Amino acid sequence: MSAQGLGRLVDLALQLEADSQRPAAELRRRDRALGQELAREGVRDDAVVTAWLARVRPETDEGVGPRSARALRGLSALLAVLGAVLGSGAAGALFYYDGTHPVNVVRVLGFFVGLQLLLLLGTSVLWLPPRWRRGIPGLELVQDVLSLASPGRWLRPLRRLLPAKQREAAVRFGALALRHRRLYGEVERWTWLSASQLFGVAFHTGALASALALIALTDLAFGWSTTLAVDPRTLERVTHTLALPWAAWWPEAVPSAELIEATQYFRGGDHTVQIPMRSAPWWRFCVACMITYALLPRLVLFLFARWQLGRAVRRAFARQPAVLALRDRLEHRLVETEAEGTEAPPTPRGSAVRPAAPAPARGTHCTALAWSGFPLDVEASLRCAGLVADAVLRAGDGALADDAAAIEALRRRPAGEVVAVLVKAWEPPLLELQDFLRELRAALGDGRIVALVPVAQDAAGGPALPLEAALGPWQSAVLRSGDPWLVLHAPERDR
Repeated sequence: MSAQGLGRLVDLALQLEADSQRPAAELRRRDRALGQELAREGVRDDAVVTAWLARVRPETDEGVGPRSARALRGLSALLAVLGAVLGSGAAGALFYYDGTHPVNVVRVLGFFVGLQLLLLLGTSVLWLPPRWRRGIPGLELVQDVLSLASPGRWLRPLRRLLPAKQREAAVRFGALALRHRRLYGEVERWTWLSASQLFGVAFHTGALASALALIALTDLAFGWSTTLAVDPRTLERVTHTLALPWAAWWPEAVPSAELIEATQYFRGGDHTVQIPMRSAPWWRFCVACMITYALLPRLVLFLFARWQLGRAVRRAFARQPAVLALRDRLEHRLVETEAEGTEAPPTPRGSAVRPAAPAPARGTHCTALAWSGFPLDVEASLRCAGLVADAVLRAGDGALADDAAAIEALRRRPAGEVVAVLVKAWEPPLLELQDFLRELRAALGDGRIVALVPVAQDAAGGPALPLEAALGPWQSAVLRSGDPWLVLHAPERDR
């Protein structure tokens, strides 16, 4: 997946944010005209969204999307350079020879084979699907610890080295992923995972280049020594096992029994390797191990991570709730009337822009959930908000078992039904509600709309639409949730 694809994803998110603040009639007119144009050109299916974006938000060099793409390429280049420098330094230290003690093959194998196999094991654990985190005890903690050591996490501090405009664009993308974790979390995850593998490829490329340079330009002597009780026959079995991938087509890179026995040495002892040429055949084996067990696995993982990143970007394009409304405007006939009873209520003024599912239209049937001792009549409150209750549940009254039962009952309701959570507009959203909404989303899965419906109380004690000033905390709670299918349903009060 190219950085340009990520840049277009940023542009799409920003355009959907901007469109969420425009009148619905204006959007219908614009998008229906574009839909007819795209249909005449034969644009179909998912390509419609990409073609639509190219028309409403043409790419320019100074756009946020292209700047984000350049920022990602710049960060990737910095990470690759850092990896190559560190890899070259590691090889220089392991292949260092000052004429006294030879290059210890055991150290080379320990670093470029043993350590790399352990790191690949850690990578495989880190790449386990997020949905497994709840099913395998301790996996979440292990993945969080391993992610801290991932070089891909260095992208954030490295962006300080970028030019100002690219740095700003990188921060913008990071904030976008943070706000809408369910939509862009996989994109962000595979971005830093692919960056980690790019670092690994650069590291081992730099190490291999440095080792080959030292081998070609200096007279290295090789030997092997270890404190462990390892005799030449044991090392012969180990080296022959490691050499199986290339033994048939590069037999010169398989150490012989004579070479292994002749190059064992002890520091401070009488058995040292005096003539480098006698031990030189070891270099072929070391280089083959570096390529087979270090460089090639990282290259394969890098290509796989890039493929997964491309899939994540395509899913993010298709799964955004606002894209569903866009496709509907592009593909359906335009009908203009003076008033439409089913038109979604306008977004309250001052609401935080975000690519979210549209609020339920007036007259929508839903399952109502009265939260935390909601004191007003539920059906009357829903009528006030323009909704109709097919069923009424309660939760948040203190009993966790009751909350779990309510979540299970909601999970069993029809898949397309809206869940309307009635809350007291005069109280702020507390952590208990936020925890409940997270558990509810985990049970319902993606795509099911959950609408927060703040309801005020009039002078007579009946339900009323809240003042705009009371909606601020609820708008912030929806924004912080990172759930694109959690919406604030707050129709404007009559003037």
